[in-house]
Order: sequence, then C-alpha cells, then structure tokens
Amino acid sequence: MKKKIVSIMTAGIVAMTMLAGCGGGSSSSAAPAASTAASTAASTADAAAPAEGGGSYAIDVILKTTSSEYWQYVQAGANAYMKDH
Repeated sequence: MKKKIVSIMTAGIVAMTMLAGCGGGSSSSAAPAASTAASTAASTADAAAPAEGGGSYAIDVILKTTSSEYWQYVQAGANAYMKDH
C-alpha cells in the first residue's frame, strides 16, 4: 500500500514538472527564414478580387523550408498562381 502511494505521488510530481516545463515564454532562437526569392514572390502576388467590394488582396505564403521536395512544390504552385493572376 505504501509503495502504491509513493509511486502515485512520484508520477504526479513528474507530470507536474513536465507540464511546468511546457509553459514556455518567448524563445530566444529564431526560426530559419525562407528563401528571399520565395517570400518576395509569394508576398507580392495579387490574388483574385474578392466577391464583394471590388478591391484586390494579397495572399502571403510562408514556407517552412525550400530544401524539402514538398515545399518546393508549394513554392512552384504559389509562383504559378502569381503569374496567372
């Protein structure tokens, strides 16, 4: 019985410690920036006009990285959309 209580208390302390560690404030490390060509091309893209209001708006595409094949496809799709519209 005593072992059970001690093990439950230990598990509770460990769980509280893990949760307290996840509370986090601001991070001191900055995320790596996407390539300037991709971010410039995507941020200056004009999208189709909204349904009401008659104005236009820009859609920014923020890429995680351009070294992955998947994100290269995303970048190519954003650039193609920018050229078409």
